[in-house]
Amino acid sequence: MLKEITSATYIGNKVILLTFDDGKSGQLNLADFVSFTGYLSALSDDSFFKQFYIDKESGTLCWPNGIDFCPDSLYNWVFAGCKLEA
Repeated sequence: MLKEITSATYIGNKVILLTFDDGKSGQLNLADFVSFTGYLSALSDDSFFKQFYIDKESGTLCWPNGIDFCPDSLYNWVFAGCKLEA
């Protein structure tokens, strides 16, 4: 079942508080799961990082340059600490 993010709040230092459509909330330190290199290097800049938004259509976390993450992956990162291997 696909999860959707209903709210996202910046906590600081690459940490975002995410709330999902099942009512669960948790903090995600994105730096624990991805390297801010290559395509993701823009996320290393705090002023850019804070520009995230929730895409209403897909229910996921996005940035203005097109970076986004699967909401199911984000859910697993928050609640199970599962990393995706490259």
